[in-house]
Amino acid sequence: MTGMWACPACGRSFANRNQVHTCAALGDLDRHFAGTDPLIRATFGAVLAAVARLRRRGQADGGWSAQRLRADSSSHTPPPKPCP
Repeated sequence: MTGMWACPACGRSFANRNQVHTCAALGDLDRHFAGTDPLIRATFGAVLAAVARLRRRGQADGGWSAQRLRADSSSHTPPPKPCP
């Protein structure tokens, strides 16, 4: 992919120059969730599956979504201020 920036310390590639990240190895998810409630791991798995389905349909492109949200919010009328 062209235009990717690689961290000089860890070598990971990112779309944005100087992307905030940790240089630690990503590690194994099962080890990460070891000792937690199994429902937490199952919920994480369900979120990953939902994102994968959206990606297959072309609906989870973070760049497009962020641009769309900014465009939508710029024309959005702000909510009324709460009463004192």
